[in-house]
Amino acid sequence: MIGFFLLACTSVSIDWEAHAQAGLAAHASGDWKRAQAELESAWSFAECLPQNDARRARIAHNLGSILHLRGNFDRAEDLFHQALPVAVDSLERGKLLNNVAVLYRAQGRFESAEEAGRRAIGLLELAGNAEAVLPMAHYNLAEIYRHLHRLEEARRELEAAREGIARAGLGERDLAMVLQSEAALWLEFGDIEKADQLQSQAVELIERSLGASHPMLAGGWSNLAMLRARQQRYIEAEQMARRAIAIYETALGDSHPHLATAVNNLAQILRYHGRLLEVEPLLRRAVNIWSRSLGPHHLDTARGMKNLGDFFASRGKSKGAEQWYRRALDSAAKQPEAGKSLMASALEGLSEVYRMENRRTEWIRVRKQMEMGKALR
Repeated sequence: MIGFFLLACTSVSIDWEAHAQAGLAAHASGDWKRAQAELESAWSFAECLPQNDARRARIAHNLGSILHLRGNFDRAEDLFHQALPVAVDSLERGKLLNNVAVLYRAQGRFESAEEAGRRAIGLLELAGNAEAVLPMAHYNLAEIYRHLHRLEEARRELEAAREGIARAGLGERDLAMVLQSEAALWLEFGDIEKADQLQSQAVELIERSLGASHPMLAGGWSNLAMLRARQQRYIEAEQMARRAIAIYETALGDSHPHLATAVNNLAQILRYHGRLLEVEPLLRRAVNIWSRSLGPHHLDTARGMKNLGDFFASRGKSKGAEQWYRRALDSAAKQPEAGKSLMASALEGLSEVYRMENRRTEWIRVRKQMEMGKALR
């Protein structure tokens, strides 16, 4: 048995570096499916190495990154935590912790994400040779703050990211990511024209630097579609949203959370446009994808449930609205810190359902819950 194990390890050691390099190249080009296949081949060799071997840590880090992008969060986290104790210096540990922070943010674990993000920046600053990495660590921390509605902190981190990108001479891809975050921030501040301008610039940079089929471009189109819909430019918005969905389906398959976001965005655009018969199936599809890929208690899943509640309420379908608002509340309650805003919104919707149906006892109970929530914020 021991001899067989050694033979197996030797047989895959010959070309593991080629698989690793091919995986990184596929990752950079947006072919995430091929990237995973190549890095899995490299990992079959790395698993044979001692736990403290730097090569094992490097492949675990790279494979974890691609698994995160493809929606396999649990295995990505496991690989990151295998790599962390073996990381050879502050630069490598900082990179790893930054990716851990991004993973936690995607899972809605914002307190843990902030801690990891701050630690990452501290390590990268200590490293002294992290000019190419540090700007995006600031960007990632900004995204965490933005999701927590800590907008001034987000703005400061984005400024640091912009300055770092200019200082290090980084490429258009990195700048595009910061522009998209700035667009979302300006939308929060209420300036939709500025947000549209920044998002349009980001889409142009992504397409020029990464090509028309890259998953990052899909996110750019989906975000821009929502901005156009808010300006009642519905035809443009629908075209952009469908383009985003097509890219995601080809690049990531039919079970990725990014696809769910794009499908949900299309549903909202069609709802704004008054094409209501097309909306419910899309909202249900989005919730199903989020639930499968992220779990039933993730904030994105809860947000999708709340969107279904809003849709049924707008159609006067009280039973469906109540059902989905309650499911959203149960889901968001599992993330009490990050889910406060969502819970308040779902309670408001549920309160309105009860008011319209003259269900006074339930209405009073929900209003008391809302008051308690305000007192805690």
